[in-house]
This record gives sequence, structure tokens and C-alpha cells, in this order.
Amino acid sequence: MRPFFKPDWSPDHLETFNYVGYPACFRSTVAKECLQTGNYYDFILRFTERSQRISHVRKVLCHGLEPTEALEPIRAVASQPDIAALEGRLSRTGRSGIVTPGPLAPGYYEIAIHLRDAPLVSVVIPTAGKIVSMQDHEMDLILNCVTRIREHSTYKNVEVIVVDNGDLAADRVARLKDMDCKLVTYTEAVVNVAKSSI
Repeated sequence: MRPFFKPDWSPDHLETFNYVGYPACFRSTVAKECLQTGNYYDFILRFTERSQRISHVRKVLCHGLEPTEALEPIRAVASQPDIAALEGRLSRTGRSGIVTPGPLAPGYYEIAIHLRDAPLVSVVIPTAGKIVSMQDHEMDLILNCVTRIREHSTYKNVEVIVVDNGDLAADRVARLKDMDCKLVTYTEAVVNVAKSSI
């Protein structure tokens, strides 16, 4: 027995797989407007576009059979209607992108959204300025973290905000500034990262 505890309402999560599943209750007046294709996933996507009153009951409401290998071919065939449902969702919400089956399991999907622009993404990194020993050499955790972000991020409009407590030496501050980091030093007695990064 593998229980599936559903999260609270998340439209983004719903666009990766139909986590609503069964059981679920729907207002009939809204549901009648959403029965275009006969695909349950499409129905859920359409319904949640029309209603803002979506609630999660935090109790076990039913038990179902374990999925078996015999169902895998059925799921593979079912992926095409699900992909069409997600493509419809993108169109109805003014977005475009490419929907593909997820690589890890059937019934999961990935959407590569075509962005109209590249909004700024802020990465806030609180640090105690630690340097640790790793395999016979010392590693500066904050410099390593920022270096990896800069080397591996394919998204270019990223700012890195380093929140320290005043313990960074001048040479480390200089190196962070060379990597285009914004630095915020938090000096209050009680740490509040959210407040310090504003």
C-alpha cells in the first residue's frame, strides 16, 4: 500500500500531472461548461480555470488498486489526450510552449514555456561565510555556490544577493562583487533573511 497524500491547490503542480485524481467533487453548474473532450485531465484543467474556490480535504477519502505493469501500455496511449489537454490549457491562458511526457514515469509531463521576455530572477543566499575542508582542500561555500550558479545557469537575467552577518573578509567581498553579487550585511541580533534582502 502506497498512500498518495495530495498537496493543497497548486495550478503549477497540476500542469505536471493530474494530482487531483479521485475522489473529487465539482460544482455541477461549472462542470457542465467543462465537458468538451471526455478527457478527465482536460476536464480538471478547464474546471480550475473557471473557479477560484478550490479546497483540499486533508483526510484519506478512498483506497484504490495499486497500478500494475499491465496498465503501462494504456497509460502510454492516454498520454496523447493529456498532452492535448495541456496544450489547450496553455492556449487558453495566453501562453505557448512544448509539452512532452516526463522521463521518470507515465502520466507526468514537462512544459517548456516560450517566454516573451526574460524577467529578472533574484537568488537570495544567506551565508555564515563558512569555509570547510573537503577531500584535503578547503572550500569557500559562498564563493563555490555563486561560481556554480554563474557557470551552470542557462537563464541570463539573474541577480545574486548575498546576505551575510558581517563576517566576510574584504578579499571575499571583493570576489563576490567581481561576480556581480549584491551584498547585504545584516547586523540585527535576531536574523531575519527575508527582511534583510528587501
